[in-house]
Amino acid sequence: MRFLSRQRLRTGAEFDAAFKRGARLAGRLFLLVAAPNGRAFDRLGLAVSRRVGGSVERNRARRLLRESFRRLSRPRGPGVDLVVVARPELVGRGHAGR
Repeated sequence: MRFLSRQRLRTGAEFDAAFKRGARLAGRLFLLVAAPNGRAFDRLGLAVSRRVGGSVERNRARRLLRESFRRLSRPRGPGVDLVVVARPELVGRGHAGR
């Protein structure tokens, strides 16, 4: 199953709204912000800064996070906007079970 474009947060306004309304959960690898979006599906927004590493490391972090989102199977219900702010510790980590 592909990661569809409708499942992405694209504009700065969408990110700002999620940060303003969302609940935060901080971890060692990333910060997660979750906010209801009023849709029937979840959407993902990624923030991966240069602090995470060079372009290769940042793109790997993005791929890992998108794949994790894609593999999550949530029961159908109200949609949620998820914003993941990657931390440098995420680089070098693989999926669970790897």
